[in-house]
Amino acid sequence: MSNNDPQNNISPNLSRRYPRPSYEINQQNPQYYQNTNQQQTNQFLNQGMNNQMNQNNQYQNPNQNQLYNNNQQNMYQNTNQNQMNYQSQQTNLNRNFQNVQISQNNLQQQQQQQQSQVAQSPNTLNQKLFEYRTDGDKIVPPPTSSNFIAIENKNCSPRFMRSSLYSVPQTKMLHRSTTLPFGVVVQPLAITHTSEDFVPVVDFGENGPIRCTRCGAYISSFSTFGKGGKIWICPICEVDNAVPKDYFCALDSNNLRRDLSERPELYRGTVEFVAKKEKGEKNEKIKEQVIHPPHYILLIEVSSFSRQGIFSKISETLKNSIENFPENSYVSVITFDSTIHFYDFSKGEESEPDMIIMSDVNDVFLPISSSTIKPISQIKDQLTSFFENLPENFPKSSIKKGQISSFGAAIKAATLLLEKTGGKIITFSTQLPTKGMGLLKKRDNPKLWGKVGEKKLLIAQGNYYLALGQWCLNHNIVVDQFVFRATSLELTTTSDLSRITGGEIYYYRSFVANIDGEKMLNDITWLLKRPTGFNCICRLRTSTGIRISKSFGNFQINNEEDDIKVSSIDSDKALTFLLEHDMDLNNGQPVYLQFAMLYTTINMQKRIRIINLKLNSSSNIKNIFDYIDQETLMNIVAKQSVNQLQIFPLNQIRENIIQQIVNILYTYRKFCAERVEKQRMVVPSNLQLIPIYSLCLTKSKLFRTYPSIPVDEKVSLAHYIRSSSVKLSSLFMYPRLYPLHNFQKNEGLFSESNQKIMLPNPLKLSVESLSSQGVLIIENGIEMYLWLGQNVSLDLIGLLLNVEINQSTDISRLKLPKLNNTFSKKVNNIIQEISQNRSKFPSLRILRHGMNGEINFLQFLIQDKFKSVSYMEFLSNIHKMIIEKMK
Repeated sequence: MSNNDPQNNISPNLSRRYPRPSYEINQQNPQYYQNTNQQQTNQFLNQGMNNQMNQNNQYQNPNQNQLYNNNQQNMYQNTNQNQMNYQSQQTNLNRNFQNVQISQNNLQQQQQQQQSQVAQSPNTLNQKLFEYRTDGDKIVPPPTSSNFIAIENKNCSPRFMRSSLYSVPQTKMLHRSTTLPFGVVVQPLAITHTSEDFVPVVDFGENGPIRCTRCGAYISSFSTFGKGGKIWICPICEVDNAVPKDYFCALDSNNLRRDLSERPELYRGTVEFVAKKEKGEKNEKIKEQVIHPPHYILLIEVSSFSRQGIFSKISETLKNSIENFPENSYVSVITFDSTIHFYDFSKGEESEPDMIIMSDVNDVFLPISSSTIKPISQIKDQLTSFFENLPENFPKSSIKKGQISSFGAAIKAATLLLEKTGGKIITFSTQLPTKGMGLLKKRDNPKLWGKVGEKKLLIAQGNYYLALGQWCLNHNIVVDQFVFRATSLELTTTSDLSRITGGEIYYYRSFVANIDGEKMLNDITWLLKRPTGFNCICRLRTSTGIRISKSFGNFQINNEEDDIKVSSIDSDKALTFLLEHDMDLNNGQPVYLQFAMLYTTINMQKRIRIINLKLNSSSNIKNIFDYIDQETLMNIVAKQSVNQLQIFPLNQIRENIIQQIVNILYTYRKFCAERVEKQRMVVPSNLQLIPIYSLCLTKSKLFRTYPSIPVDEKVSLAHYIRSSSVKLSSLFMYPRLYPLHNFQKNEGLFSESNQKIMLPNPLKLSVESLSSQGVLIIENGIEMYLWLGQNVSLDLIGLLLNVEINQSTDISRLKLPKLNNTFSKKVNNIIQEISQNRSKFPSLRILRHGMNGEINFLQFLIQDKFKSVSYMEFLSNIHKMIIEKMK
């Protein structure tokens, strides 16, 4: 019944997207497993994206190692002292929940101390690998950056589901008085650690998995048995259900089944059932439909705007990505400018595909049959030749109609081609649609960026793309968009295609071919390789007394009681549910949550992913505050704020974020620390990250009022946050700043005990962490900048870049090389490690103090004033607001 064969599992233990560097000594490649959804993942991980490490043996200047080692000992004492201070203030993982009290008469000194503690709390990056038992004493799971192995016992791993509260208020009134958002973030196909057990696959045969006759919940680790094993009690609705005869087993003296250890669905928090045709998410029959292999349409703009080095790089990248398509997939190509060009690949490998041109883009139809979409295994050579010749087929001189795009008509044609089979459309565009169906007007005005009027630019033009996105959802089509900003793209409107279907948006603001070409290849490769479920139907069931009040994510739902239907969910996507009481809980009554997702694997198997979580309840408000997961809480706050972008101006949204944090801290002070003097500010240690995360969120590009951030970029960031996991949202809110110029002993090297590259200890996000002789890197999961101080040694620059530069040299368009010296190897190792577990490959920009683009680096130093308040001022303002509420 239970199948733990990794070949049949969709969530492989894949903690690394890239291989370890070939130049490491005594390193063994980890064993990666295939799964039903991604049979090629093993090959991808072993080969690496773009084979990016294949050049490691082509080193230059082999004698520079000693030069680096000698220089390193005498440089950058300032930053080294910062690191020593940092190490003495690491996060208290035992969560002793002692209060941090700030005295008013020495507020500045205490604020500096708290600022350092809070800002550096996220650092668990170099923590030794440890086990976390989901049924253990540590009720709140470890921070997302922790290096842990989850051992499931009844409760699911926090990689799959995390709650903002692990002690739920027993009554509506108590919950309202806490002002705390109560919700869960579910990442159903999350990638697990290499040392963790696979999610077990259970096949109940023709009868399908056992379900509650009343609420439809699946039998789970929290189901109990009675009457000698003849009934099981549903933890969701508390109804007694008869145990099927073929599932019966006698109970022991503890009322536990004697075969418990043989039934993973009864002791594991996460399990996967094989779905049968007669079993659906609501007990209705699944429609008799043919499950098709994955179909892909590559939709490529060839207008004059794409001639700025982008089109040739897209063609090259797609040619290099052919091997990354699933082996059983079907692929076709459509190109467009002012007209739409279809290609018939059905003639076989020996001939070029025929091109069929559709000139009428106001009334789209299909001039070819869907049978022209051929298996990738049959047309690999044909596709390779096609992409090699594609730039020559659309030379610059042949463009006579200017900058015209019929994107709206082209995407409609692509959807019609997938109407019978469903599948994935991957688009590549550089401008807004200006002709035919779905044409849009250019309305983006840089004068409105960051102003009150910007809110209007965040409201879609018409409903063409909204309706088309809904049509795609009904036909199991997902749309992923690669957008290259040469001018306004009107993503506000066209993003509906990806938002409704569960697709991705890859936004390239300033495309530099030699840098962003690698990013594009890695993005496409991971898009094709990561574990993905298709035709997904999701539901979160809650036990008596709790209900869903709101859902967040890249999907559309008309009623919170309805199932969530998404064309595709991958390993990077999360769904968020805000919960509330519909009645008071009994004394000591726990809260049970069960998330179920019916989906199709890449190998055309129907599966049901089940994720279970039990939460305790309490009538003690202090107990509720003691068991807060602050990262999950801030994930919910960020998603609530994103949903306000079309409603409130940015200033109001920032005020709402701050007010919500003030209310939480005020409530804690009022009910849990009422005896503390008014001049003292009280922040419980398990909420220390809340103030800094809030400040960082208000200063992020999403809610910043700087006039240099295009609306398209804000739309892409909003799309990213809506479906972000807790780990990615935490990183987005609080970027990581690493010093690279004074490595400690093992930094930049692979650690066998931690099973990862050791990273330098992050520094606080302030100019105080910078050194004129320093080399630092900062990243937030999307962007990455390598910063060189004004007085960095030319020898060190040579070791890093292998170029000679002077004070006026612009290095912002240089690509970081891989050189044969210790410093270069360590830096590249660190960048590779940072790039793990990101939904998008970060594009590295190299900057220098005082030179072009440095502002992009400095804006991440969020603890400084920088056109807003500093962190110290922020704490002081929060304290004043709390005192004012106490009057």
